[in-house]
Amino acid sequence: MKFKAGKYFVGDPCYVIRNDEWEDILKYTQFFGAFGIGQWGGFWKGYKMFSASTAYGDGCYTDNEGREYGVDAGMLGIVPYEYITEFGDIDCGNIIEFEKDFEVEMIDKGVFKFGSIVIDTLGADEDEESFCLDCGRLLDEDGYTCWYCDEEE
Repeated sequence: MKFKAGKYFVGDPCYVIRNDEWEDILKYTQFFGAFGIGQWGGFWKGYKMFSASTAYGDGCYTDNEGREYGVDAGMLGIVPYEYITEFGDIDCGNIIEFEKDFEVEMIDKGVFKFGSIVIDTLGADEDEESFCLDCGRLLDEDGYTCWYCDEEE
């Protein structure tokens, strides 16, 4: 899913969706796709958003740049900053400024890519594994070759 450059909240959407709208958005998105492919992307109140289930539900996850993300609703997502300033409140996520248009995707079940940011909720040991800057997948054991892109990093 493609997003425009700008400022976004990355984290569990439960922290920034208004409490009085939470039930409505769960119904509208069919629980953020939990009963289908496990992810949802679309518009809510005119704002483009994306969310998907983490591999193991709630917890604290770290991205490839060392930022932490608390999860209380079993999902991670991206919400435009404008929505938050109008409707929500920031708690356990990060406000990130993307300087150019970017893509958001679920690389593998539980591995998220927000532009160049990768959040592996499968529990990868960051000290032993690193991620491809192009596709976000785990690099080979040498830490330099991406098995998917087949390119040297």
